[in-house]
Amino acid sequence: MPFNRYLDNQKILSLKAAALLGIFVLIALTAAQPAPQPELAPPPVAPQPAEQVSSGLTSQAQAPDVALATGNNRVFLPVIQTSSNIPITNSSSRQDAVALYEQEYIGSNQINPGWNGNIANCTPGNTSSAFRDVVLRRINYFRVMAGIPRISGLSALYNQQDQAAALTMAANHDLNHSPPANWKCVSSDSTAGAGNSNLALGGYGSNAINMYMDDGGVASLGHRRWVLYPQTQTMGTGDIPGDGSGWQTISNALRVFDDHMWDARPATSFAFVAWPPPGYVPYPVVYATWSFAVAGADFSSASVSVTVGGSPVSLASFNILQSGFGENAISWTLKDVSFGAGADKVCQVAVRGVKVGEQSKNYAYTVTVIDPSR
Repeated sequence: MPFNRYLDNQKILSLKAAALLGIFVLIALTAAQPAPQPELAPPPVAPQPAEQVSSGLTSQAQAPDVALATGNNRVFLPVIQTSSNIPITNSSSRQDAVALYEQEYIGSNQINPGWNGNIANCTPGNTSSAFRDVVLRRINYFRVMAGIPRISGLSALYNQQDQAAALTMAANHDLNHSPPANWKCVSSDSTAGAGNSNLALGGYGSNAINMYMDDGGVASLGHRRWVLYPQTQTMGTGDIPGDGSGWQTISNALRVFDDHMWDARPATSFAFVAWPPPGYVPYPVVYATWSFAVAGADFSSASVSVTVGGSPVSLASFNILQSGFGENAISWTLKDVSFGAGADKVCQVAVRGVKVGEQSKNYAYTVTVIDPSR
């Protein structure tokens, strides 16, 4: 073979090898990228009473970007669902806590939504009444555990508005409490729903309720605080299970503002709203961030101490949460403590120096984290 042709062949082989190497590197880099994570919009900020209007909607101010993870005239809206089968109990006994978890938490796992809409055609459609009841049961599981009144039902109007809002978020692969006019599938219903609701992308149905309760990466824990707002009596849900083209087409809108927002605070099992709450709490619903809320409280001088199994543990974080999202609250995370299957873990919580009115108050309660399968 002539020497020049040999060199040409060697160059061709080198180019082929370089191309193959480039392909392998591209594949490796692509594989190393983390999978997209579901997202939560910043939680909706509570409107002022004067901002409420006779339609039951609110003039929603855009929430500040505290975090991204990943009027007075009243109307009485038709309630189309209830969840009367939830026992009136909390987690005061281990047996009750396990029964409630199995019946209402496991019992409200995701089912076929029966959705009949279409994202491409901007058709919100509807989900089945059985599916919506599952969502309601999941909401009420958390509220009953926290010792606050259950949601009495889901409003037909709120469901309609939230279904349109969820469709708008799915169609645009984005979240916004005030959808721009140039977005796809924007309507008066979707604007009303978006401004009054928790919003999630990448989750729907009862799974979205867990996203709001976890509130991972959301500094204010505003979604959790709205789910656990004692005055709320009626909610709505809109759910888009996606069109198969990606997680960004899966969405939920959960109406959290109703016409009872400014009612007197109802009776609750405890003088505060905590998550995890006092009592026996199954470990799957004990999220990394703990929260403690007292209506109107001043937490500027508050402190928290926790023991687990009788031994003091350090806090990895402690935060006074931004106001405007449900009741005033603080949050913390535990350092080097994890919960999972196995023996019960008894956690003693003491919250001191909380100013309520003109008084400084201390609170103490016990959370026993359990494995409900034991």
